[in-house]
Parts: sequence; C-alpha cells; structure tokens
Amino acid sequence: MSRLTFFIRLQPLWCAWLVILTQASLPLAAIPKRNTTYRPAPVIWQEDRRGLCVTAWVNDAGPFTFVLDTGAGLTLLSPRTAARAGVRETGRTLRLQGTGAGAGHIHRLVTAQTLALGQRNNRLPCVGRLVVVETLPPDVDGILDPTEVFGDTGYELDFPNRTLAPLIPQRTLGGTIVRWLPEAGGKRPFVALNGREPALIDTGSGFGLAIPASKAAAFGIQPEIPVAARRLRDITGRTLQVTRVSPVSVRLEPLYLERIPTDLLHGTDPATPLLLGRDALRPFRIAFDLRQRRLIFFLPPLPPLVGRD
Repeated sequence: MSRLTFFIRLQPLWCAWLVILTQASLPLAAIPKRNTTYRPAPVIWQEDRRGLCVTAWVNDAGPFTFVLDTGAGLTLLSPRTAARAGVRETGRTLRLQGTGAGAGHIHRLVTAQTLALGQRNNRLPCVGRLVVVETLPPDVDGILDPTEVFGDTGYELDFPNRTLAPLIPQRTLGGTIVRWLPEAGGKRPFVALNGREPALIDTGSGFGLAIPASKAAAFGIQPEIPVAARRLRDITGRTLQVTRVSPVSVRLEPLYLERIPTDLLHGTDPATPLLLGRDALRPFRIAFDLRQRRLIFFLPPLPPLVGRD
C-alpha cells in the first residue's frame, strides 16, 4: 500500500489531505522508460495560499496551474484538466482514503503522453501515474509530485530562489546529507526525526512541523484540543482539527532545526505521519537524490561582514 499526503491552504481554512492509495483493479501499467541524458530546464514557482505553483502543460494542452507536492506520490488532475488534455482511460482505479476516519473513494487512473513545466516544450523525463480527482480546489488544476516525474534523475528544490530543477551531481557537493528512508510500496521522501520518528518532507503543507495528536507525547506535548482549534477538510469532505502549540526543536540527523512552528493534528487516520512542511524547509536548497537514497540540505551563504571605518 502506498500513501499520498498533501496539504493545501483554502481560504479561510487549511485543507489537509492524507490520501492512502490501494489498487482496486488490475496492476498499474509500466511507467515509460526515461531518457536519462535529458534534463529539462529549471522552473520558477510562485508561492501563494495554494502552495508552490507552477505552470504546466499536459499533452501540450494548457497552461494549467499545478502545485508542487513532494508528499503526493503521484500526479492528481482535476476533471477539467483531464478533459482539456485528452488523457486516456486505463480501465484501472485507485482508492483514495482521507485523513479522517471512514471509507475512501475510488478514482480513475489515466495516462498522458507528455507533461511539461514552465514552457510547453520543457518536457519532464517521464509522466508517471496520473489520477483524476474531483475534489481539488477550483483554482488548482493539478498536484505534481517531483519524485514521480523526475525519478532516478533526481531534482532539487531551491526555496531561497523559488526554483525546481533537475539534479546536477556537481551541485550536491558541500551540503548536509540526510538519509532518505524507504517507504513500503512508495518512494516519497521520509527522514528520521530525533533518530527514530519517520517524517515526510511535504512541500504541499504550509506547516512547519505537523504532529498527529497520537504522537504528541513523544515531543512532550499534551494533545488536548483547546477552544481555538482550526477545522480542516480532507479529500472525502470529512473534518479534523488543528491546534497551534509552542515551537518544537528537532534533530534531523546532522541538522538541528530550532523552534519550528508546530501544530497538532486531531482526528487523523492512524497512518498519518509526521510532516515537515514549507515553514520548516524554507531556508534550504534541497537536493532529492532517489538513486543514492539521500537528501542534501544547503543553506544560502552568509553575506560578507562589513568592517567599521
């Protein structure tokens, strides 16, 4: 079973979705082979309440607005995007389970010939798996997981410069290496917090550190729900609650992340992992090296000191 998690902010509420995918029909079609020598040009994103937004084309149709989400596990399309792009039905389905308790929903698995970002001719190394989801926000045409479309080529997310780019090995020197933990049935980027707690690197989340209430005690947090809890809606329409707590400091193997903005998630599915969202990742340029099973974190250089006269 693979799991898909992404967070999108819908005004005035946060919309938190944990999607668990289980196959409901035939095995997935094989992903087309990639040309490993081809690297698309870097793409600049614009961040707003929806997340990290890029312009996309599917089967040369577009432009569409997609949100970059390393927690997604595959690409999600709205029905209108799927119709305009002329994607093909596969006859297969996936079951999507919301963050809250209850049964999931069946969604269609489709295929496309090409997927491009930034410009119509800037095609990605592969298309990967696509599923049509009717519950995306009206101003979001799709959700894109870079790991799914870059694969072994690898990629980097440069938060200071707002850039998604294919991984260039020469640019991985000098950073801090963090293990990319394996995921059963998937390849999303999990890391170990405090040497033991798996956490998902989730650019679809606007949180810093999000902790399911069932795991709060491990961080010395009381999981009670105060009156000021915010309500979230998941992909199935069910709701859960989020409470802001005092910032938490955590160790990410060699890295020490101090006083991260922290929220507790109440009423989540038992499989919900810890999340490290954009507010924790924003200072870094991060290289995602799936082939070597590692993430490499870089901080921007400090400005030179100016001496006094």
